[in-house]
Amino acid sequence: MVGDGACQAALIKALRLIALELPFKVLVWQDAGGTWLSYVDFRWLAKRYGAGPEEVRLITDMAVMIDGIARKAGSPP
Repeated sequence: MVGDGACQAALIKALRLIALELPFKVLVWQDAGGTWLSYVDFRWLAKRYGAGPEEVRLITDMAVMIDGIARKAGSPP
């Protein structure tokens, strides 16, 4: 449940682990091959900062959301 206090506490702890990476950056560029997006995968950040299992689950959910947004942004209208 998103509004659950324990879930919110875990999310805050997870984000605190990667706070040095904030704000998240996305690089967008275009060449003859198309338009490209580059960004650091949240799952990699979780591993880099030694997130625990609960934090990894939350960060993975966020990563899936960001991946979906990037795919949508990179696809033709």
